[in-house]
Amino acid sequence: QGGLRIGGMGMDNLDLTADWRPAPGWEAFGYVLVDAHGGFSARYTGDAQPVSNIAAVPGTRRFEAWLRRTSGDGRHVTTFGLINLNGLFDVQPTGSLFLNASPGIGPDYSQSHPSIFPVSALGVTHEWRPGGGWQARLGLFDGEAGDPRNPAVFTSLSLSARQGYHAVAEVERDFDDGFVKAGVWGYNRGLARLDGSGDGPRRGGYVQLGRTFTQEAAHPDQGLAGWVRLGTADGAVFPVQDYAGGGLVYTGLLPGCDQDRAGLAVYSARYGAGWRRVTPGARAAETTFEASYQRLPRAGLLLQPDVQYIRHPGAAAGVRDALVVILRVKLSTPH
Repeated sequence: QGGLRIGGMGMDNLDLTADWRPAPGWEAFGYVLVDAHGGFSARYTGDAQPVSNIAAVPGTRRFEAWLRRTSGDGRHVTTFGLINLNGLFDVQPTGSLFLNASPGIGPDYSQSHPSIFPVSALGVTHEWRPGGGWQARLGLFDGEAGDPRNPAVFTSLSLSARQGYHAVAEVERDFDDGFVKAGVWGYNRGLARLDGSGDGPRRGGYVQLGRTFTQEAAHPDQGLAGWVRLGTADGAVFPVQDYAGGGLVYTGLLPGCDQDRAGLAVYSARYGAGWRRVTPGARAAETTFEASYQRLPRAGLLLQPDVQYIRHPGAAAGVRDALVVILRVKLSTPH
């Protein structure tokens, strides 16, 4: 109920992946993505933080195709090719339970259209693991993921000075009961300012904290975990200037359901003054509350009922708060 209009729809996503390890220290990976029936948020809820993380423009795309080299001591990992940036940077392990897009990657970052689902770009990344729980990652990507004029194209590998490049750096420190990580990102080519006063820089940063609060004595992988993420982007060129989100997830909440996960989360995207000045009646923020339960009744089958409440969808004037109910069904075969 609420939002732009009342209604429902189904969305399909088919993932076809292949992994090859021809020799010690070498790995190749391929991923073809087939999407259908996107557009739920744009048609029904009007939110800026899509309620479904598989929503995409329909099409068949080569999402990933990369080659990876890991040093003998495991301290250096280099990857080249079509890479899902969000598989390495701004990853939120606990947040992977939820169906909303924001726990996957914050809207402060995703609004810049980096190399993430459902369209990737050519890139090279390097990860350094010096020990002591420290990790550092660097990435350099094409500044334009895919072909904006044809988002359903199978693959786009064009490189040009006009597109420029996108760089991202992240540092992480892991502890026995959690982690902390921080990242910065930017593009070498600017973007038109929202007020029309020329171009401004495309850049931002984020920080994450994750922690395991409790562990069951007989099953250490069960218990309560949580995370918090804060992010920011240049409000002169991007609508969302600040983001804050986080949540709690309990694994094995019910007896006999050791792999099931239940969670509560909240995500708030705060719009910048630049966007509010050119958007009459705009509100300051969009905030989404999500409750989800993931059930694994048997190997290869996942059932996940999910409820989301969106306050001020799109921060737009006159759009009612929205309530969305989702059922995710996932079938998979062993890798």
